[in-house]
Amino acid sequence: MVKMRSERISRYIGVSVAVGLLALGQAWGAQGKGPLKVFILAGQSNMDGQANVRTIDFLGEDKEHGALLKKFKPDGKTLVTRDDVWVASGGVYGDLGPGYGGRRNYDKLGSNIGPEYAFGYFMGEALEEQVLLIKYGPGGKSLYVNFRPPSAGLPEPLSPKTKPEDVGDQYRALVGYVHETLDNLKKRFPTYDEKAGYEIAGFVWFQGYNDMFDETGRKEYGTNLVHLIKDLRKEFKAPEMKVVVGVMGVNGVKNEVGKQKDVRDGQRYINTVPEFKGNVKAIESAPLLHPEVVAIMTAGWLNKERDLKKNPITPEEQAMLQRATSNKGYHYYGEGRFFILLGKAFAETMQELMGKGSKSVSEKYRDKRGAGLSAGEEAGIPGAAQPQPNRNPSAPAANAIPRRPYAPMSLCRPYVIASGAKQSPLPRDPRLLRSARNDTAHVFRTAAMLVQNVAIERFAKKDARISRSKNKEMTDSSLEFFGH
Repeated sequence: MVKMRSERISRYIGVSVAVGLLALGQAWGAQGKGPLKVFILAGQSNMDGQANVRTIDFLGEDKEHGALLKKFKPDGKTLVTRDDVWVASGGVYGDLGPGYGGRRNYDKLGSNIGPEYAFGYFMGEALEEQVLLIKYGPGGKSLYVNFRPPSAGLPEPLSPKTKPEDVGDQYRALVGYVHETLDNLKKRFPTYDEKAGYEIAGFVWFQGYNDMFDETGRKEYGTNLVHLIKDLRKEFKAPEMKVVVGVMGVNGVKNEVGKQKDVRDGQRYINTVPEFKGNVKAIESAPLLHPEVVAIMTAGWLNKERDLKKNPITPEEQAMLQRATSNKGYHYYGEGRFFILLGKAFAETMQELMGKGSKSVSEKYRDKRGAGLSAGEEAGIPGAAQPQPNRNPSAPAANAIPRRPYAPMSLCRPYVIASGAKQSPLPRDPRLLRSARNDTAHVFRTAAMLVQNVAIERFAKKDARISRSKNKEMTDSSLEFFGH
């Protein structure tokens, strides 16, 4: 009789464990999703990204950052993708991977990357929720005219070459693209959880080249950027949206002269705006360019120490440039290494603003010209007026989003994709798997123990003939099965 009752208990435990773990898994999964974290990436052609994927391998030659290459090429051959990070770019909506950079046909992936690749990778690592990047980066557009926000008013004076309808045309296009994407999330991304909804968590801005060619535009850049941030927060009803600005760094750290200096200082200016403290930050991009590439490409100009007529480029240097670059200087030489480091810097700064990173992390991306403070960190910058008061000032930074005690499986799903090949799941990163496997095993063991204890207690009360020794024997054997 006792034996039959033990068998009944064992069957009951088995069914209860299965049902309990299913319910636990459903509850855990629902909590793990949370609202979709949306990040808007905007600017001009360098936000779009003009680095050919072949140049990413040059990252592996870097003494300081070379280990990063293994994150993006785990098997040493193919570039990683993540299905816990989605990207909207032009007419393409899909998982994070290479190919979302500048391309001829924006209805399909190409062969270039921008900062979105590394930004998405590291935000996917840091956040438990699903991530969406909405990228908009048309080439050759200025903040002064094209991205001009409504609260900035019309430019004064308005150039005879500028049509009134051109003012703010790219601002309106950006807003329209973001709204269109958000209004069709379920269509674009079928696994989107409509019940969980979405949150516009951050905005990344990387632009400035075309503003160099208008004197008033250069001088007003800081003021117009403040207007842009405030207007976008109001437009998307996201007063706590965190903002990261990449300070233009074309041709490296020595290019702190003339027109580009004015734009750089305008971008740094936002670090001095009191209401932006803790929720907006501008970081330097120039130090992220490879110093040897910059030294060669600016020889005889910014790099006055080398005269190419007397000291021409060597075959070794030419081979290095072939591996490292794929575009012009104003596109950061199409250097994949640069865009990986830039995206990583954007992600680390965004995490800091969201309360998920070290407060000192952005110190690595401060102005490195040797001065204690950058021009934009002084009390004021020449030619950049104080921003006018604007409606709906930004709110203080929100509290850090609490993390769940166990890592979701979505963080363990980076797939790799061969360039030009269809996406196919290959062996996942063992480090990610190991962490998630340990956490998941702990959840299952704990759940199994709870279900077993409830079942045993229920049957013990129902039939007093089941002794404590039998209960202990059954519990020990069950726990042994679950590896506790």
